[in-house]
Amino acid sequence: MTTDIEGEEEIDFIMTTQFMFNDACIDKRPTERDLDEIYRIANTHSLTSAFARNLYYKATGEHIIAPLPLIDDVDPRSMEGRYNRNMTVEVILGPNPLSEQLNYKLLNLERSCRLTIYNNLGKEMQSHLIEPDSVEGKVDITFSQPGMYHCVIRDVADDKLLHSQVLTKF
Repeated sequence: MTTDIEGEEEIDFIMTTQFMFNDACIDKRPTERDLDEIYRIANTHSLTSAFARNLYYKATGEHIIAPLPLIDDVDPRSMEGRYNRNMTVEVILGPNPLSEQLNYKLLNLERSCRLTIYNNLGKEMQSHLIEPDSVEGKVDITFSQPGMYHCVIRDVADDKLLHSQVLTKF
């Protein structure tokens, strides 16, 4: 049985997995050549680079801080369609941690939006429609369980994200 290996990242994954197996299962220490390969993998931005940094540290005691990828590589159009860039809304939510009510203030709101609160499992706990003529108000918190919650405000017309914030309830 043969396996086609495509690309350097797959080879790095296989090598890192082998080094990890050797270290954990058969207590085989890496050679100088192995350490050179582990060092090279640790300085990449692959899925296995963190494992390689760990292996390198375990073998040598030296930390490797991988260089950050260049910001210029980010395509600003990759977020297009997720956020509503036409409507810039300033959102103020409080108090955080939550009490019996969540106060909101939405500045520059031009269209209706929906404020939805989700629990940490992604279950919708409650939702509230906010009209442009009621940009300041309160939402009664109907759930009593303490925990972390995620508040999301979306434009009703096109369902694009206007704001996202983590809330805590004690």
